[in-house]
Amino acid sequence: MTEQNRKTVRVRISGRVQGVCFRIWTVEQAHALKLYGWVRNRRDGSVEAVFSGSPAAVEDMIRRCWEGPPAADVENVSVFRALRKQMREPFSADQHLLEERHLLVLATIDRDRLLAVQVWRELRLRLLH
Repeated sequence: MTEQNRKTVRVRISGRVQGVCFRIWTVEQAHALKLYGWVRNRRDGSVEAVFSGSPAAVEDMIRRCWEGPPAADVENVSVFRALRKQMREPFSADQHLLEERHLLVLATIDRDRLLAVQVWRELRLRLLH
């Protein structure tokens, strides 16, 4: 994709968007649309992302952000011109997201086993102290 065919935007999503797997959902959606960029939580409770790719895919991602994951309640999606003209890095999020993703997968695969492991760890810590 040439520079002329690439669109890059920065978005800020506000509402109930933290603690509802919004970043995980964003990474999955962006990968499906073959976008480049990143996503992160902001201290003010919003989520910020940069999307770069074909204009149609970027516009589709902006529309998807208005929906968000099932537990989200999106109040606003602000779109800004990105300072960087072209993002070459694969879509990513911070390390905390990867840890969340791992726990989410464990919980989805076997909730009872995960609960048992957490209880066992807590009991073990109590016994050691």
